[in-house]
Amino acid sequence: MRITKENPSIPTDEGTMLGWFANAIMAGYDHAKNDGRIAKLQSTITAQEGLLRNAREENQCMRETIIQQERIIDRLRRNSLRLATNYKFFEKGGRTTYCRYCGFTMLSGGDEKHQDDCPITLHTQLMNELGEKHA
Repeated sequence: MRITKENPSIPTDEGTMLGWFANAIMAGYDHAKNDGRIAKLQSTITAQEGLLRNAREENQCMRETIIQQERIIDRLRRNSLRLATNYKFFEKGGRTTYCRYCGFTMLSGGDEKHQDDCPITLHTQLMNELGEKHA
């Protein structure tokens, strides 16, 4: 009201009225256009939240799997070290040493070459896979 009192010709000025209506129409257009953008953004956010939730669940499953595998590896280490301890059998009075498991004759100072299915061979392969020095 203050504006019309200060400028009484505004309500009858064609250019002013045209500008006023054009602004109102454009404001409605911009609002509708932004509503579409907002809805699209909200939909994108919802989809991304779903992907993030799935990734977190998958990450948790992977952590649980890793923990379980680390426990198995720890048990394998303990079992294999126990297996590899005292596997040599010494013949009384002689210098010949035999493997308790595969019967391989070990000469002093020589490399050990057990049978492929010997627990000592399997232990050595396991420890090599784990990146550890084998017994």
